[in-house]
Amino acid sequence: MTSIAQRPHLSHKRRLAALLGAVTLVAASCGGSSSDADDQKTPVDIPVASKGSFTTSDVSCSGVSVYPSPDTATASPATQVSFRNIDSTTITDTAVTVTGSATGEHTGDIVADSDGRGASFHPEKPFDAGETVTVTAPEQICGADDSSASFQIGSDDIAPLPKPKKTDDDTPETTAADLQHFASEPGLEPPVLDVTKANPNADEGYYFMGPKSATIDGGPMITNGDGNLVWYQQVSGDDMVADFRVQTYKGEPVLTWWEGVIDKGNGTGKGHIVNSSYEPVATVEAGNGYAADMHEFLLDGDTAWITIYHKSPGDLTALGGAKNAAVLDSIVQQIDIATGNVLFEWHSLDHVDADTGAVDYDTESARAYDYFHVNSIDPSGDGTILVSARNTNAIYLLNRATGDLVWTLGGSQTDFDMGTGTPFVFQHDARLRGDRYITIFDNETKKTPARIIALDVDIDAKKVSLVWEHTAPDDIPVVAQGNLQFLEDGNTVTGWGSSSVEGKTKG
Repeated sequence: MTSIAQRPHLSHKRRLAALLGAVTLVAASCGGSSSDADDQKTPVDIPVASKGSFTTSDVSCSGVSVYPSPDTATASPATQVSFRNIDSTTITDTAVTVTGSATGEHTGDIVADSDGRGASFHPEKPFDAGETVTVTAPEQICGADDSSASFQIGSDDIAPLPKPKKTDDDTPETTAADLQHFASEPGLEPPVLDVTKANPNADEGYYFMGPKSATIDGGPMITNGDGNLVWYQQVSGDDMVADFRVQTYKGEPVLTWWEGVIDKGNGTGKGHIVNSSYEPVATVEAGNGYAADMHEFLLDGDTAWITIYHKSPGDLTALGGAKNAAVLDSIVQQIDIATGNVLFEWHSLDHVDADTGAVDYDTESARAYDYFHVNSIDPSGDGTILVSARNTNAIYLLNRATGDLVWTLGGSQTDFDMGTGTPFVFQHDARLRGDRYITIFDNETKKTPARIIALDVDIDAKKVSLVWEHTAPDDIPVVAQGNLQFLEDGNTVTGWGSSSVEGKTKG
C-alpha cells in the first residue's frame, strides 16, 4: 500500500468528524428544531454518550452468559462456545462440556479472554448443520433454567435463488479532473473534494472520510477544513474502506477503518487499527467462520463491535416465498481484539421474523432477501445494546446477558407511542445519549429529504417525542448511508450519505 501523509497529531482535543463514505458534509447547530422557524423548541443539552438506563426491565444476571445464547437456532457450524462474566480459570475441560446431538461430545482448546472475565471453547471439529448442541457450565447459565443450555446449528437447506439477470454496464465515468495527482507519487490518485463552503477555522480540525467507488482508488483519507489532503492510504485490488474514524485503544488515540469488498450494500472484510504514526496495531476479524461487514467497527475498551451478514434459510411464505427462502441474517459480534474470542453474538433471525422487513420481497431476485440490515451498534453501560435495522425502520434494545429483545422502537412492531415527527425510515447511526435521548440519521425515502433527529424516550410511559431535527441541505434525498457526530461546542458534523446509488460497486 502507498500512503501520503503530513503526520497530523491525533488529539482528542481536536474536532474530529467520522464519516461513513459520505458525499456531503455539513456542520450545524443542534438547539431547537430546523423544520419550522416559527416553532423553535427549547434547546436541550444532549450528552454525547450513554450514562443511564434505557429500560425498566431487569437485564442483570448473576450467572454466566453463554454464546451462542440459549435457544439460538442459527449458530455457525464453526462456532466457538463463549463463557462470559465468570473467572476464566474456572472454564476447564472438566468444568464444561459441549455435546452435539449428531457429532457427540467435543474436545477442543480453551482460550481465556484477555480481561480474565471469561473464556472460549474452540472445538477441534465443526458441528453439523441442523444439530442441537448442549452446553454445561460451572454455574447457572443466563437465560436457562440451570447450568445446562442448548442451541441449534443453522440449517444449510436454503432454497436456490434464480440466476442473476444481465444488466447494462452503468459504471460512471471518472476523468482526470475528478482525481488528485502528485508528482512524487504518480500512482496515487485520491478523489478531489468539492468544498462549497470552507470551514473558516480550517486548521483547527480534520475530517475523516472513506471514499469508495468502482472508478476511484478508495482508501482512508484525512483532510483539513478546506478539503486539502492531509493523509491518504491507497488500498489494493477491489478493496474499499468504510467507517474511518479516530478511536481509543489501550488508552491511546488510534485510527480505525473497515476494509474489504462491498457488494451492493453488504461487506466482506476486516477491521484495521493503526497508531498515531500510522503503523499497524491490530487487525480484527469476525469469529465463528464469518466475515466482518462494513457498517460498524466500534472499539469498546480492548474489544471491537462488528456487524455481519450471513445467508440463511428464512420463512417467507407470508410474502409468497419459500419456507426456507434465502435471507440475510444480521449478526452482531463483540470481539476480544487480543485473542479473537467472541464475547457476544446475536442473530436477527432468532428474534425478528424474516417476513417483517419493510422492503419489498422479489421472488425473482437473484439476491438473498435483506429483511433486517443491521447498520449500527451502540452498547450501553447498563447491560443493554442498541442496534439499528435499516430495513425494518426500527431500532432494538438487546439484553446483553441473554440476547433477548428488551424493546423495539419504530417500524411496524414498535413498543412506543411515536409522537409527531418521530417516525423514521431506513435510518442509520442510532446512538444512546445520556439517560433518555437517542439520535438517529433518518434517511427517509427517495422523495423525502433526510434528517438528523434527536428523540426524547420516556421509558416509563413508552412514549417518544421529537427534541430537534435538521433536514438535509437543499432538501436532498439520501438513499444510503449517513451519520452525525457531536462536537465539543455542541454542534454536529453530519455526513449526508449518498444522494444516488447509480453505478456499480466493486465485488
